[in-house]
Amino acid sequence: MTHTLMALCKTGDHILMVDCSYGFNRIFCKETLAGFGIDVEFISSTASSIAGNLRPQTRLVLLESPGYYTNEIQEIAAIAQEAHAAGALVAIDNSWGFGSSAMFDHGVDVSCVALSKYAGCERTRFRKKLRTT
Repeated sequence: MTHTLMALCKTGDHILMVDCSYGFNRIFCKETLAGFGIDVEFISSTASSIAGNLRPQTRLVLLESPGYYTNEIQEIAAIAQEAHAAGALVAIDNSWGFGSSAMFDHGVDVSCVALSKYAGCERTRFRKKLRTT
């Protein structure tokens, strides 16, 4: 997620991020992105609407459904429709739902998956990937 956030956002942008996001993503947003002048606002993990949180500077809405720690589900299609109407992109950390969901069909623009979850054991497969590239 960190590379996606850095690639899509710049100083002065606003990000809406669900509060159930993976811990290191939250830390990255609160510390690193804040240092670049990117404002991150956390929204409820059970949000069905983001209309009241959108600003002219909102560049990205970051979802994680189901939520990392507590499995909350967001209304992805409704949120995506509101985000797009305001000119914002929608990204999702889809690590838990990978393969069993069609995020792009629900309006998501960017879907990210952690390699450690589905490429195999983090220590074996990731090391193999590093050795072969």
